[in-house]
Amino acid sequence: MCFWRCAKKIGGLASLFLLLSGTPAQAHPHVWVNYLASVIFKGGMITGLQEQWSFDEDFSAVALQDLPTGDATTALKPSDVAILRKSEFSNLKNYAYFHHVFVGDQDLGVGDVSDFSAVLDGRKLVYTFLISLKKPIDPHSAPVEIGIWDDTFFVDVEPISENGITIAGDGASGCATAIVQDEDHAIFDGLVVPPAIQVTCGKTQ
Repeated sequence: MCFWRCAKKIGGLASLFLLLSGTPAQAHPHVWVNYLASVIFKGGMITGLQEQWSFDEDFSAVALQDLPTGDATTALKPSDVAILRKSEFSNLKNYAYFHHVFVGDQDLGVGDVSDFSAVLDGRKLVYTFLISLKKPIDPHSAPVEIGIWDDTFFVDVEPISENGITIAGDGASGCATAIVQDEDHAIFDGLVVPPAIQVTCGKTQ
C-alpha cells in the first residue's frame, strides 16, 4: 500500500485529508502526535501556548523525504527546518493548526505561529512553536478549554500526560490546568471524545 508515498505526492500534512473519502470505517488515525504545552499568560490573560509536538516514526520518515538528504538525515540544519515548516506545517493554518479555544460555547480561535523549530529525537520529528490566540482571554471570568484535535480523526493528537501541561507568565498565579474529556465536542461522527486542556483561575475581586 502506497498510503504515505501517495499522500506526499499530494503535498503536506494538511493534504492528507484529501484521502479521507469513504465511510467512517475507512477514516482512522494515520498520523500520531503527542504534545506538551505551556499556557502563556500576560497581565493575567491567556495570550498563547508554547508547544512541542512529537510525531510517529512513519510520518517522520515521509516528512524527511522533502529534505536534500532524505531519510538519511540524522540532524536538522536551519535550511531543513525551513523546508519542513513550508512543506509539512504551514498548510495547517487552514485548519487553525488543529486548535479549538472555547469559552462557553464560543470557539475564539487562534492566530499566528512564531518561533517554529524542529529537531530529530532518534527517528521522530519534534516540532516546537508558539501559537498565539486571536485575542487575549481572561480565564478568571470563566474556565477556558483549549482542544488540540483533528475533526476528521485522521491525525490523532493527544497530550503526553496531564503533567505535560504547565502555565507560565505574568498573572498565572492562582490558575491551574487539567486534561478533561470534552464531551461537548465529540468528533468522528460523535464516536470519539477528544481530550482538552482546561484552564481555571480564582476569580478576581
